Amino acid sequence: KALPLTLEIWFFGIAFGLLIATGLTWLRASGYKLGEYFTRAYVFIFRGSPLLVQLYLIYFGLSQFDFVRHSPVLWPILRDPMYCTIVAMAVFKAM
Repeated sequence: KALPLTLEIWFFGIAFGLLIATGLTWLRASGYKLGEYFTRAYVFIFRGSPLLVQLYLIYFGLSQFDFVRHSPVLWPILRDPMYCTIVAMAVFKAM
């Protein structure tokens, strides 16, 4: 039972991570200073923290805010552990 779930999390984490990485690459290569600073901050934050810490911050940390719980877009994603794992894998793999 675990292998299909693991492969699903891996596949979607890689796919969304590729999309994030492509966007960050275009943002950094665009020549805008603000975009370059944002990209460097993103890499600094997510490269400097372990994946398990990112997973805890996404799953347990973001759900504490009221605007996340009342959001029709964020809450359906962040209340499910599988989606939180995919988000954490995507932002981790985007570096």
